[in-house]
Amino acid sequence: MSVFFSFIIPAFNSKKTIKRSLKSVINKNYTKNEIIIIDDKSSDGSLNKVNLSREIKNLKITIIKNKKNKGPGISRNEGIKKAKGKYLIFLDSDDQIISKSLKKFESEIIKNKYPDLILGLYKKDSYPYSNKIFFKGVNKKSYQTNKIFLTNIKRRKLILDECWPLIVKRKFLLKKKLFFPILRINEDQVFTNKLILNVKKILLLNEYFYYHSNSKKGLSKDFGIRRCKNYIASFFLMIKIIREQNIKIYQKNYLITVFEEIISNFISSLILIEDYQIKNLVNSEYKLNKNLVNAPIIRNFIKNKDFLELIKNFEKKKIQFFIKNYLIKRKIYLTEKKLDKFQIYIYCNTSLAHNCKKILNYFKFDFKKIIEDKDLEKNKKYFKRVTSKDTCVLICNSKVEIQKRIKTKLKKFGFKNIFIYED
Repeated sequence: MSVFFSFIIPAFNSKKTIKRSLKSVINKNYTKNEIIIIDDKSSDGSLNKVNLSREIKNLKITIIKNKKNKGPGISRNEGIKKAKGKYLIFLDSDDQIISKSLKKFESEIIKNKYPDLILGLYKKDSYPYSNKIFFKGVNKKSYQTNKIFLTNIKRRKLILDECWPLIVKRKFLLKKKLFFPILRINEDQVFTNKLILNVKKILLLNEYFYYHSNSKKGLSKDFGIRRCKNYIASFFLMIKIIREQNIKIYQKNYLITVFEEIISNFISSLILIEDYQIKNLVNSEYKLNKNLVNAPIIRNFIKNKDFLELIKNFEKKKIQFFIKNYLIKRKIYLTEKKLDKFQIYIYCNTSLAHNCKKILNYFKFDFKKIIEDKDLEKNKKYFKRVTSKDTCVLICNSKVEIQKRIKTKLKKFGFKNIFIYED
């Protein structure tokens, strides 16, 4: 029997979760799967759990062992090269496939004449809980042109930044030579946006097939120098991708939003690094890509003038000045909102949240802690007591749709003073 779906799973120290992920792929009524696990030099015995799962009949598992830790992006590339399925699904080692979804997806793919790219629905254990907003106006399915899709998501201020809601035709990836970049953080965003620029059409299936766990404490929660270096690298990679493409106006409008997100994450991380780490940052990706700084294309896509000025003169003194100036501007911003009168909680554990935390502590605001959904649910009595006139919540999430949902939830919980932290 030919393989229809290849599940590509990068695994690093996933002993506690990987067996659950594998079991979610198993379906007695659907056996056209193969699983490719790329063990990224785990040290916790993750593969022992995989070997136990191999005892289950009809489960085709291939294991690739990295000789050294390479990160999820490069590991997925190894899986792409090894895969035999018609379509690829990038499954994280602590995520799950929703039961009975695969047969439905195969049927729709065949009905729609094997599209290059499919976007499905996911569920998530934190905001925004799903990507349902991408399917606004879509009943069961919609086969959209690149122009319609990007115009729609641009209008809603959305961007593609995750690979796991996507199902990709393997032959299309190989033909276009589309692989993940050599990044340890934000490799998803660069890959998915390179992908969307290359497809003519995308099939939207308004059906849940994926469950994503956001409880990771790995690279995605690293808010320091490594994140900073990866985001400046992402910036230059996206510039190179654009130079290789014949960018249409509607694509340009969408990509401006992508760059805003990348720059926002870079600046949030830059504020968090230590002074002694600045030299390391200057000597990293920037030095390799300095020739791109004055490329005319940059000014067409980047609207942040402070950032443009910074990368033109990316040296230690200029970076120190940028950080100092940024901190002063942030203090003025927070004071104008009269936040010095409140006990302050930050909502969302993002790089922007840690950026805000540093500023609040630096200028001696009455900062309490960073909170998330799980904190509200676990400590309902405590938070019911602190929703007073003397308390406020700063929402630290750059996505407008998520901001609205969080604000609605906090109001229902009883919080009276809710502010959006704008970077």
